[in-house]
Amino acid sequence: MTYDFTMSRILKPDRHGRFAVEKEVIPAGTVVDGYDRFKGQMIKQRLSFDYPIVKLTENGNTWMSDNPFEVESMMGAIEAARGDVLTAGLGIGLFPTLVKEKVNSIDIVELNPDVISLVFHQVKHEKIRIIQDDLYRYLRTTMKKYDFICVDVWQDTIMPMFDCLETKKIAARCLKPGGVTWCWLEEIKPASVG
Repeated sequence: MTYDFTMSRILKPDRHGRFAVEKEVIPAGTVVDGYDRFKGQMIKQRLSFDYPIVKLTENGNTWMSDNPFEVESMMGAIEAARGDVLTAGLGIGLFPTLVKEKVNSIDIVELNPDVISLVFHQVKHEKIRIIQDDLYRYLRTTMKKYDFICVDVWQDTIMPMFDCLETKKIAARCLKPGGVTWCWLEEIKPASVG
């Protein structure tokens, strides 16, 4: 894994409404969930160094972090992103931060104003625009077309398997010719969830 802990350097701990950005360190030797995206499988891995993470929590429950599993599970989208990009779910801003130099523009659809207030000012960039809206309402009403749509609006690892196909159908009207929609964990194999 080549992630350089970008979000730990960018995001500052803060709280807004029910949401908070928190930092912690996972100690070396800890066994954590990882992800083999080429096989679509969750794996266990022992950390060989202290691993700093940033997480977005709602009332103490984690929505997203940059732990090894979440970083590796986003790498396929990061590699595939191109042109004009739509991403759904701001989270800690990992995806837009890691692709902003390689794409033309990034529109982020985020429903929760507290998440926007907490995170967006810390990750904003001239290529990035925030849209406060429900993803599915936006996809059904916007006239804008995208080369790449990245959807990461799920808190758990099970829901993408059920929602991905329907989400891709709805998003299809927003794609430019040759455009692609990618859903977080879409390549996961059901037997690997556990």
